[in-house]
Amino acid sequence: PASCCGLFGLKPSRGRVPMGPLRTEGWGGLSVHHAVSWTVRDSAAILDCTHGQEPGARYVAPNPAAPFLSMLDRDPRPLRIALMTNPPSGAPVDRQCLDATLAAAKLCESLGHHVEEAAPVIDASGVGNAAFQVMASSIAADIEARAAATGQAIGPNTLEPITLAGVAFGRSVSGVDVARANATFQTAALAMSRFLDQYDMILSPTLTAPPLALGTINLDPGVDFREWGALVGPYAAFTQLANVTGQPSMSVPLAMSDDGLPIGVMFSGRYGEEALLFALAGQLERAAPWIERKPSI
Repeated sequence: PASCCGLFGLKPSRGRVPMGPLRTEGWGGLSVHHAVSWTVRDSAAILDCTHGQEPGARYVAPNPAAPFLSMLDRDPRPLRIALMTNPPSGAPVDRQCLDATLAAAKLCESLGHHVEEAAPVIDASGVGNAAFQVMASSIAADIEARAAATGQAIGPNTLEPITLAGVAFGRSVSGVDVARANATFQTAALAMSRFLDQYDMILSPTLTAPPLALGTINLDPGVDFREWGALVGPYAAFTQLANVTGQPSMSVPLAMSDDGLPIGVMFSGRYGEEALLFALAGQLERAAPWIERKPSI
């Protein structure tokens, strides 16, 4: 993740960047395409080059009024920002990630924005279960299609253990399960849309802890996909929500841990409003630049 690499990361709105020509969405709309970057300018330039409406896609993000790159040179109007320090799932948050988020809130206030504690009401358990059902069923469908096209067998000689686990779980997910999952996503998206009628964006930690030690997320053979989800879910407790609702989010590398590891803070905006995120990101980059931050070797 961008937060673990000291990079700027933008997740565009669902339907913003075409995924074709062979498909129009990934993981039932949970996955989108973009890139991580060292600067906000690079991210905006990339999105200017890649965004567009894709024929046949179920989702179409509204066209921007101006190039995304042009948003970086102007400060945004004073924003109303909701500060969310606890994820909907209730997963614990490391003190350093919380401190980084509170510092970002103070930075935003110093730049003229209004920040107050508030959070949308979301069925975290239902959303989490629905997301893993859709992910796994999509993995199974994709792998089976690839196996049929190439003539290669699905097994440990061709796939990593976690992919095999995803296929196994995905095959157990029914059509009714997927329909219920999509209904859960729509309910969450509606709740988020209504919440963002009151605020311009949400500020939260990107992840619940600084970068994890190698091997913490276990990919050993035999791991159950839901067991893997139980490891990943609490760590990515904040990022999952925007994946489900389809709204844009950005991870901004504003902090470092006590051990000198990068910590990102996340801003999530209204659907289709990447331009406002970029405007704030440019302002934050000017106020608290990270370009000279170099890790010790």
